[in-house]
Amino acid sequence: MEQSYLKPMNLGEILDSSIKLYRKNFLLLVIVHLPATVFYLLDELFSRFSAGAADVSFLETASPESAIQQLDTLLIILLMTLVIGVLGVFVVYPLAFSAVVKVASDSVLGTPTSAKSAYKFCFQNWWRYGLTYFVFNFVQGIAIGIVVAIFIAAPLLVFSFAADISGGITGGLVAGLLIAVVFMGIGAVLASLIWSRWVLTFPAAVNEGHFYYKPMERSWNLVKGCTLRVFLPMFIVSLIPYVIIFTPMFIGLLMGGLAGTLEELLGAPNVVFGTVAQGLLIPLVHVTRVVVYFELRARKEGFDLEKRVEQLAE
Repeated sequence: MEQSYLKPMNLGEILDSSIKLYRKNFLLLVIVHLPATVFYLLDELFSRFSAGAADVSFLETASPESAIQQLDTLLIILLMTLVIGVLGVFVVYPLAFSAVVKVASDSVLGTPTSAKSAYKFCFQNWWRYGLTYFVFNFVQGIAIGIVVAIFIAAPLLVFSFAADISGGITGGLVAGLLIAVVFMGIGAVLASLIWSRWVLTFPAAVNEGHFYYKPMERSWNLVKGCTLRVFLPMFIVSLIPYVIIFTPMFIGLLMGGLAGTLEELLGAPNVVFGTVAQGLLIPLVHVTRVVVYFELRARKEGFDLEKRVEQLAE
């Protein structure tokens, strides 16, 4: 058992422990997460291919035979998109996610681990992990979507409508903007709270054998009272992959007028940067989930003391 991970920690210690655990198991984590990385790359390439192949703008002037052929191609692309989506949501991503969590958890607990043993463990309940992953993303997406619609999108639409009919800057318009900003702040806080409360869903599923909605309930209760403590390290680490993914877009924006000319050149970097972030940095995010999970169990449930007693009994 790694005593350095099974203890209450502050923000700096959580980040430091996560990076150490990631570096210690770097190659194994990358290998275990490889199916998700390859799937992400293939999905990105297919998306770019289908975006061009599904162009129906020429149908107005095309012959009936060409139009039917293009529609058949579009139908095939839609079916393949559906199949890829189902495979990703129910098989590839949940298995890779749970396998990475298993490797990190075994390392924290001092249990021998390998890619084979991690996937063997996860394959025993692969469909349960798949359904758990679907429920987790669906429920979280609906909950955060409702918050965003009510507290962010609606105030923006109302303010935009008021600005259109006001014809200029008025006191009421400024007051409306301030109210919209307040509502948006409330929405951001609520969305962050929901995200933080469910961020430990898969560590709970892998380590405690909970599935479907139960690991979400377990995560919610475990994080309760420590939401900010969980949000800060997870937000910091989760932000890193997105910085990498959107780097080509930032380059395009900085290039200004050349952005349109470089659009095709930046297509390949977008795929490359996204694949690198998926393959190398997403495992760090999952490792941080594991460190936070065990930190909270040590802080709130005395899990570190429980493991020490088990070791002494042996």
